[in-house]
Amino acid sequence: MQERYIPAAITLLAGFVVCLTCILNKLDVVFSLTVLLITLIIFYIIGLIAKKVIMKVVEEARAAIAEEERLAKEEAEKEQEEAEKEQEEQSEDASDNTNEENSEETTENEI
Repeated sequence: MQERYIPAAITLLAGFVVCLTCILNKLDVVFSLTVLLITLIIFYIIGLIAKKVIMKVVEEARAAIAEEERLAKEEAEKEQEEAEKEQEEQSEDASDNTNEENSEETTENEI
C-alpha cells in the first residue's frame, strides 16, 4: 500500500463506522452528517500523523539496511585485502626459499 493512501483509508474507515452507527441508532440525518463531517476531519488529521510516523519508521529502516550493507561491503573489502597481503607474503617467502636453495646449490658447486 502506498503511503499516500494511508490518510484516505483511515478517514474512509472511520466514516464507514460512523455511518453504520448513525443508521443503526436511527439518528437524525442533519445530526448524522455533522458527526460524520467532524469525524472525517479528525481522522484525516490522524491519518496524516500516522503517515508521517510510518514514513519516518520506513526511512529509518532503509537507512539501517543501507548502513548494514555498507559495513558488510567494507568488511568484505578488508578481508579481501588481508587475503591478498597473506598471498603476497606467502609468495615472497616462497621466492626467498627458492633463492636460499639456489645459494646453497651454488655454494655446494663451488666446493
